[in-house]
Amino acid sequence: MYGSGIAKGLKTTLQHSFKRPVTVQYPEEVLPLPIGFRGRVALVVNPDTGRYRCTACSLCAKACPVSIIRITRAKDETGKPIPYPESYQYNLLECIFCGLCVEACPFEALTMTQERELAVYSRRGADQDMEKLAIEATPEVDEQRARVHGLGQ
Repeated sequence: MYGSGIAKGLKTTLQHSFKRPVTVQYPEEVLPLPIGFRGRVALVVNPDTGRYRCTACSLCAKACPVSIIRITRAKDETGKPIPYPESYQYNLLECIFCGLCVEACPFEALTMTQERELAVYSRRGADQDMEKLAIEATPEVDEQRARVHGLGQ
């Protein structure tokens, strides 16, 4: 009764001890992330003009279930609002990485990056502004945005 259980366990151990391990030594080895991975939110910058695609419509802020996106619309010389963000603030600590902001954006101005290590040293380091969120538009960024956008449909 007890001897057969030990023999089965020893057999399983010996079979697996000569196989290649399935674990990855994480800091040294990194597995590739699939397209559509929901990392940090980023604002897409048009490489031709150097301007953000965002029009400060605030649809992403309205779609956010935890209300962590704050947008201020820029104003021209006369004080009239123009369709461009003056400030775009996002709190990394409170984000639940749902991707609803990316889905809500009709101008393809938001995407979720492939970043996996999002640790910060202080709470102030988690406050993301326009400069920290900027990412240049590339075919890979557009493919990532389309995949994140398609997951909710």
